[in-house]
Amino acid sequence: MTRVLVINENELFGQGIKQLLEKESDFKVTFLQLLSKECNNTNFISNFDVYLLESTALSMEIVNRIFKINVKARIVMFYDKSISHLKQLASLGISGFIKKSTSITELILTLQLVKHGHASFPLPLLEQLIATQKHFSSDGYTLDNVLTKKELEILHYIAAGKNNREISEELFMSVRSIEYHLTKIFKKLSVNSRVEALSKAISLNIISIN
Repeated sequence: MTRVLVINENELFGQGIKQLLEKESDFKVTFLQLLSKECNNTNFISNFDVYLLESTALSMEIVNRIFKINVKARIVMFYDKSISHLKQLASLGISGFIKKSTSITELILTLQLVKHGHASFPLPLLEQLIATQKHFSSDGYTLDNVLTKKELEILHYIAAGKNNREISEELFMSVRSIEYHLTKIFKKLSVNSRVEALSKAISLNIISIN
């Protein structure tokens, strides 16, 4: 059973998502209206596997509150056509983004992937994020002086959608070692999340995705 917390301004939309998810999947869904008193209840909002919010200025406060409770929280955000504060959200560590108009099947798949440690990042948003990084110069960046061979391997596995445990199994390393290498990658690329590291490496032509 996957515990999902849906937080949205629109009660009709939120309750509709709750009913669809519980009807079509093995999810236990709770709906909260944005800025309700329960949103300030630390103990209450800490008891979920995945959080589903809409990308709005108001929801940013909730996102920050969730991450203060649990830095490894799995958060998925709805969006319409684009997200103006995408870079800020990605740097916070949002696990996934999905269009509001998407099918319930795709929403369920996204939530399942995120629950198991994968990132779900639609290609148009990844391209948008990369575009915001274009002001970084690629001069002086080479495979040798930015990332080690092992760090490059880890980035490629991240691009393939693998979580830390899966990467550790592929490379015959402990999960803690993978986390250590990720910390070094984040520092070298001046980023704060897996998604940002991936987009930065692509924009600098350090790695490529076919």
